[in-house]
Order: sequence, then structure tokens, then C-alpha cells
Amino acid sequence: PQKSIDAYAKALELDPKNPDVLTDQGVMFRDIGAFDKAIANFKRASQIDPRHVQSLYNMGVVYAFDLKDSKRAAEAWNRVIQVAPASSQAAQARKALDELKQPPAVR
Repeated sequence: PQKSIDAYAKALELDPKNPDVLTDQGVMFRDIGAFDKAIANFKRASQIDPRHVQSLYNMGVVYAFDLKDSKRAAEAWNRVIQVAPASSQAAQARKALDELKQPPAVR
């Protein structure tokens, strides 16, 4: 993951406003446990492109599973559904939202 993070950093030097690269680098940050950096990348990607559903979806994943912040996870996933209701990410977000509503023993 660190080599990927470094490669994405070089790509971002060339194109600092590329939401796909920011999102991919954010995924690598998550892989090494740098959850705050992952969230920062996902937020930046969604600020550059408010309809960038992959960054919004991934933000929900980190909030839900790594930071245990169900409220923020739900906000991110609801935004995915709002922005692109027919997307595969919206389908995943709906499923994840349903899982958030389940008692912990059921998950």
C-alpha cells in the first residue's frame, strides 16, 4: 500500500484535482490504518466532484467499519443514494444502511 500511496502522490502532483486518484489513494490510506487521511482524501474528492459516488461510498465505509461512526456513515451513504440512485454504489449503500439498522449481534 505505501508504494501505491507514493505513486498516487506523484500522480496528484501532476493533476491535484483528480477525484479518482484521490479516492484510490484514500483506499490505500485505509489499508495502512490511516483513517483520517483516507477520510480527508474522500472529502477532497467529493468537494472537487460532488457527484463522485465512489469517494462518498468509501467515506461511509471508513466511518462505519473503521471509525465506528454510524451517523456519519449514514450521511455519506444517503448522499450516494441521492446523487446516483441507480448506481451500483447506491445499491451497496442501501444494503449497508440496512445493516447499520441491525442490532450488533445480527451483523
